[in-house]
Amino acid sequence: MEPRKKKVDYFGTFLESVKSSAAQQAPAGSRLKTLLSILAGSGPTKVPDLMKESGLGLEDFIEAINTMRKLDLITVEGQPGEELVRLTPQGEMAVPLAQ
Repeated sequence: MEPRKKKVDYFGTFLESVKSSAAQQAPAGSRLKTLLSILAGSGPTKVPDLMKESGLGLEDFIEAINTMRKLDLITVEGQPGEELVRLTPQGEMAVPLAQ
């Protein structure tokens, strides 16, 4: 009698990895649009709350925040762990373009 082989759900595993990869590799423009939309709707937001609401991974989030700062769309102010991200006037003008 042969030992029973364990069933492996390769397709389910594949779908999960594709879904995870797509979420983590969102195009840069869509990451910026996401953050702009969140900030437009909620106003100044703490960094951890913004990251959580955006659903972005750490690297993508940091990259998007740095890009937005360079473009003068946001400011980040406050003590470490308590930083608030807020739209600049230029960021507020970019919000309609993000929607």
